[in-house]
Amino acid sequence: LIDAMKLITLLLLVLGSAAATPATIPCYYSSQGSSWNLGFMTDSSGYFIADDRGNPTGWEYLVNVCGNVNQGGLLPTSCATTTGSNGISSSAAAGAYQFTAGVNPVCHRLSGPVTTANAHWSVLDAANPAFGVTLNLTGGDTCAGFDSAGNPTNLPRSIRLDFFCTAAQTGIFSSSTTVIEDSMCVYHAWLSSRAGCPEQCG
Repeated sequence: LIDAMKLITLLLLVLGSAAATPATIPCYYSSQGSSWNLGFMTDSSGYFIADDRGNPTGWEYLVNVCGNVNQGGLLPTSCATTTGSNGISSSAAAGAYQFTAGVNPVCHRLSGPVTTANAHWSVLDAANPAFGVTLNLTGGDTCAGFDSAGNPTNLPRSIRLDFFCTAAQTGIFSSSTTVIEDSMCVYHAWLSSRAGCPEQCG
């Protein structure tokens, strides 16, 4: 009986470890006397973001906060290996994906593996930190674009996640949001969330 209990305990520990979704970067940020702790949002299954403009481009998005998105689950199989405009393929972990569904699905990594080198925090408005906080993820697949001189080049994809302080938001954040391409290969999502409110706001 004792050995059986030990085995059950070991299995529970293993399963608990497998189910854990640890952050790969610090999920705490402070600036100008305000601080945010978004650790509770880290979920490797990812968060689906639908463009509330009626999805005019056909793209859909899956992101994690402070960590990578697991392959499988909500991600289509086309996301297992993606290829940039420079012909380089990647099967590495990523914190954000952009994809289409349908008969011929397409997928792009919008970031590389989430590390402190390619994930950066900032306040939305330096004059009013209570407005919210931003997580910028970089290092994704390249896309064909132009440099500042107008010459053709390959630009890395990235995504900026803006968490607007919305105390009345009941869920993690509204999955219906606006996603635009600020500039070539640079995506920007507006997320209404309680997580955007500084801890000092109560």
